[in-house]
Amino acid sequence: MSTLNDIIDSSANLEVKRALAVKMITSNFKTEEICCLLNVSASFVSKWKIIYEDQGVEALCVNYRGGTGFLTPLQRDEIFCHLKDKPHYSVEELQDYIKRRYNVVYQSKQSYYDILKDAGLSWHRTQATNPKQNEEAVLLKREEIKKLDARQSDIVSGQLIVFSEDESHLLWGDTQGYVWGRRNERTEIPIQNVAMRQTYYGALNLLTQEFTIIPAETGNGVNSVLFIKHLQALHPYNGPRISDRKIGWYSAT
Repeated sequence: MSTLNDIIDSSANLEVKRALAVKMITSNFKTEEICCLLNVSASFVSKWKIIYEDQGVEALCVNYRGGTGFLTPLQRDEIFCHLKDKPHYSVEELQDYIKRRYNVVYQSKQSYYDILKDAGLSWHRTQATNPKQNEEAVLLKREEIKKLDARQSDIVSGQLIVFSEDESHLLWGDTQGYVWGRRNERTEIPIQNVAMRQTYYGALNLLTQEFTIIPAETGNGVNSVLFIKHLQALHPYNGPRISDRKIGWYSAT
């Protein structure tokens, strides 16, 4: 006599088992529960969920062989030329471009991945750049740091206290991600201000390596001065003090 598991495991019900696994995992069933009920492995559930999301429900069928290519070689070459001057591109952008220009829609996203790869693009993480950065100012501040070389003995003796100080903004949400970009090239995404963030001021004592950090509502001149006064209160000293803030020098008594 057949058992329930015999019926579930029957090759005739393989498509149903795949569909049930996908239906359950996308309905927030736990993988362990699905594996127990359908008598499958966790990799089975993961595999068919990915295939379903990538290729659609037809891909769950036993005799599915994937879609055929609808772009002609000439059209593919035209797409490669279109992508040539693009620093980065997304699958969604490529889907929209091919549909609008050639009225072609691939069933599987893998077809779009293949086009991007053939065009010389690879999937990698972006790098954030600050469009407001002043390179000339950075160079000037680096020169100012060199002034410390002549004061090394004063630093070691404690006659001069030096802090490396800066503020940091923890952002709500991910501002960087992965895109299709040129192989062996950094893909930079300009990022400026994000509304939701928490500011912290921190300072490192270059001699003792002691680190001080406090939260602040925002980063501005008033809070910067308050933080420097906070450091002075923590390290009472009658001699000169120099604070390196963003590679800039501030003297305080």
